[in-house]
Amino acid sequence: MKVQIALVLLLALVSAQTGGWKKQNTTIFQATNSNIINEAQVAVQNKYQPEEQGYDFEQVISVETQVVAGTNYNIVLQYGNDEGSIQQYDVIIYSAPWNGQDQITKCEQINGSSASFTQNQATSNESQEQPKLQITKPSSLRLKVRRQDKADSHATGTWENINPEVFEQSNENIINQANIVVAQQYNPQQQGYEFDEVLEVQTQMVSGTNYNIKLLYTNGEGSFQTYDVYLYICPWNPSANQYKATLTGTYSI
Repeated sequence: MKVQIALVLLLALVSAQTGGWKKQNTTIFQATNSNIINEAQVAVQNKYQPEEQGYDFEQVISVETQVVAGTNYNIVLQYGNDEGSIQQYDVIIYSAPWNGQDQITKCEQINGSSASFTQNQATSNESQEQPKLQITKPSSLRLKVRRQDKADSHATGTWENINPEVFEQSNENIINQANIVVAQQYNPQQQGYEFDEVLEVQTQMVSGTNYNIKLLYTNGEGSFQTYDVYLYICPWNPSANQYKATLTGTYSI
């Protein structure tokens, strides 16, 4: 009986870690993943040339992510012209940091013709509900955030993307340690910011474990901060443990 229960829990954990699409906050995603948004815009421009038709990028309508052997990003972009007409494009990007190159696996104009790219890694979300059209003015939020290099000087293994919700539930001590490192280096609480959620987690098995964790802090007034935290944990030799936090941005919505 205990073996069966353990097997059920293990299967549930694996299912939660991979395959499922998760909606993301579009404003936060734009602030922390500007390179992914830029890649989606380049894919749209290369295939459809909306700017040549008088359409300019306005906003990100929706973002969903899917953890596979890497990460799929499903992004809906909106473009508009001076006459109030809009176009929307559905783009899927497959990203595997250890390969060093992202792949555009889908780029379609929602209300018109479509184009499919060679797909080797990602599974498209064909059953995804089409988002409703919205007409808005271009957002004034223009943020660029440096994405920290995922490879450490002593790292030898492969970085693996982990579902942050699953990781947080089963590794509370690691998240607490990451927050302690942030508090020691930056003390965001003194500025009125409190820990909100874990945005991203990557792990790497070496002689011990490397953790690369992106944390979100908010102040309840429309401002937020993001931190990249690196932890090296060696359970059998705690004196070798290493910690580092980097403030990657402070933003206001």
